[in-house]
Order: sequence, then structure tokens, then C-alpha cells
Amino acid sequence: MLLVTKPKLILYYLYNAYLPFYSAPANLHYFTKVATLILDKNNLSSLSGFPVMKTVTTLWFNNNQMNDIVEFMDEINNLYPNITYLTVMNNPASPPLVCISEEDVAASSRYRLYVIYRLPKLQFLDASPVTNEERKEAQSRGQYLAVRKPKQKSSSTMGKPISPTSVGGVFGAL
Repeated sequence: MLLVTKPKLILYYLYNAYLPFYSAPANLHYFTKVATLILDKNNLSSLSGFPVMKTVTTLWFNNNQMNDIVEFMDEINNLYPNITYLTVMNNPASPPLVCISEEDVAASSRYRLYVIYRLPKLQFLDASPVTNEERKEAQSRGQYLAVRKPKQKSSSTMGKPISPTSVGGVFGAL
């Protein structure tokens, strides 16, 4: 579904599309004025194959399968360098939506500070604005807050040592 405002397309809305679109995400490069990109509920694990779009300032990536926050931040910085609004709720690498335990609260805080550190222009993350206090703390501690844990072992890697290149990232319950 596309929302068109004349004379340019400013919002590209792809919710629960489950592709054929994904077979050609690079086709987005034809939309040179897109400011908001909504990719909710598409079972995407990354932004691999998507084009650089410097006009995108808002990205919705909720209810997907993103499981490596470090890699995802690298992709956003490369593809959408002017991002100011990001929401990635309900992904494996995102903290729980409802923070019940102290661990959940701590994971949510680490996640927010890390993302704010990686995306310095960010003004809004998930369900809340970025505060000045968060921005200051992210500048001083954010780089140290990415939590990574080993990817699940497949039967072909059972019993083999884990190498530095075989780990992925999550911010769930830590």
C-alpha cells in the first residue's frame, strides 16, 4: 500500500506484505523522496539488499525477525544516515515491551542507550522520545552496552568451539 502526496511519494508503507516485494527491495531506489519507510511485520531479519535512501528519516521495523542489533545499527547508519525516528519493537533483539523484572528494565535501558549512541540524530526510539539525559549517558557509556550472545548452534556445529565470528546480538532478557 502506498500513500501518495503530490508531487512526491513521502511514505512507503509495506505492512505484512511477505513479499514478492522482498525479492526486489532494491527497487525502492526509484522512490527518491521517501521520508518514512514502514516495514512492519514482514519477517525480515535485516535490511540486507535495501538501497541507500538518505531522505528516510523515519523507519518502522516492528514485528520482524531482527536478531543482531549491532549489525542492524550498522545497516541503518549506512542506508539511512538521517534517521530521527526508529521503532523496532517486538523483534528478537529488542527488549520486552513490558518490563516486569529488574533484568528487563536493565536490558531496556542498555538497548536504548546503545541505539541512541549509534544513531546520534535520533529523536524518538520505539514508544518514547529520546531525552537529553539519555543522550548524555549514551555518549559516555553507549559504546560499551551492546550485548551479544552466541547464535544457536546447529547440529553441524555441536561440540565445536565458538569463534568471535560466530556470535550474534540480542538485548532480550540478559
